[in-house]
Amino acid sequence: MTNPPDIAAEADLAEAFALALKHPDGAAGLSPAEAAFAAQVFADYVPGELEGASLADLAANLAGFWRYAGKRTGRGPQIRRVKAVAEAGHVLPFDRLEILQDDSRFLVDSVMGEIADAGLPVRAMYHAVVETVRAPSGARASRGKPKLESMIQVFFDPLPADRAEALIAAIQATLADVHAAVGDFDTMLGWMDRATEQMVEAAHVHPEALEEYATFLRWLRDNHFILLGARSYDYPRTPDGGYSAEEGLIEPERSLGLLRDPTRGVLRRDNEPAVLSAAMRESLAKAEPLMVAKSNMRSRVHRRVYMDYVGVRRYGPDGKPAGEIRFVGLFTAGAYATAVEAAPLLRRKIAFVLG
Repeated sequence: MTNPPDIAAEADLAEAFALALKHPDGAAGLSPAEAAFAAQVFADYVPGELEGASLADLAANLAGFWRYAGKRTGRGPQIRRVKAVAEAGHVLPFDRLEILQDDSRFLVDSVMGEIADAGLPVRAMYHAVVETVRAPSGARASRGKPKLESMIQVFFDPLPADRAEALIAAIQATLADVHAAVGDFDTMLGWMDRATEQMVEAAHVHPEALEEYATFLRWLRDNHFILLGARSYDYPRTPDGGYSAEEGLIEPERSLGLLRDPTRGVLRRDNEPAVLSAAMRESLAKAEPLMVAKSNMRSRVHRRVYMDYVGVRRYGPDGKPAGEIRFVGLFTAGAYATAVEAAPLLRRKIAFVLG
């Protein structure tokens, strides 16, 4: 049962927001998008979190954010840092960071992770997703199609200009990672499906072990792994069927998500050379078809941790390893909550140790 005072406070915020937007009919005059924005902000609202600021003061800042959103053009992210203001017009002792972009997964946690890394204590954060119409840059507004727009407003203590600029640049880079990973997510799922199917060509592996590897990849796909990047590698071959050390391994044109950036290596540099060493060439023929390890890449998407790496070998017609696909991402909370006896690969290792 909803607490009546909460309903009253929500109505008060909506009324104050309408007043700040100068709607003559008050909250009744709010558009559906404006009303949805106010309601979602209220869901994040904690009374007293902005010390010294009244509900009318908050509404004035929300109105400023709404007007800013109305001027957005194009589809790219738009970010600004401005001073928080009171309803009476004077400046409040807070900065507010405002971020507009098309809605996507991982936006809030990725942005807040960047702010935490910058060492900024957050005073308040509000997030709303509303349906808007934005025309592409230079196009008529009537040609735009309805889209869900994410609106994030964060309040913190005042920042010097140089630090604010650095924060905005870092958030831009974070959002670029988010959109790269989310934009390529379905394609990466397809790569993982094909890698699972092709892995059965690993003739030197016992069928039971091979099935466990395939089960593990299907388990990852079943909401146990957040794919953030993928890259395809070829193992260069010599005319006699051996492995060459003279040609590059990475194929930049076959990279997805975060790994579209060719400067990003998946593993430590000595484990990801531009050519195959003699020891690597000798070990390839006996290598297992699947590898799981920690990457050297720290995620800016979703969680600020070093990403996990899953490598799946590809095999040629001769049954020898011909290359591999390297996936990077994050194991989900569901994966960590899975009992070891139920987790593919882990359960097999446990059974082997226990005899």
